[in-house]
Amino acid sequence: MSKFIFETDDVSEEFCLEIVDIMMKDFNIAEEEAMGRINSFWSRLSIIREYDLVHHELPKTWAYDIYFGPDSEWWKKDPKTLEPKPFP
Repeated sequence: MSKFIFETDDVSEEFCLEIVDIMMKDFNIAEEEAMGRINSFWSRLSIIREYDLVHHELPKTWAYDIYFGPDSEWWKKDPKTLEPKPFP
């Protein structure tokens, strides 16, 4: 049973769990927060499969986009100077 609110195949489940691990390590957040942020970010999706466009970016890119926001331009800045997107 997936911890995500969207359906995944095995490859996508592992991909999303890589994002969780990166967020926990790089941002020092709990697994529950990382999972919640991913679920919120991709809440409009019902399923993610291996061939979906989600897999065209690296897990680290998704982790930073989800945490700081895709418009944050985190790749141009020192992440220590950025504010994370609010999380309920």
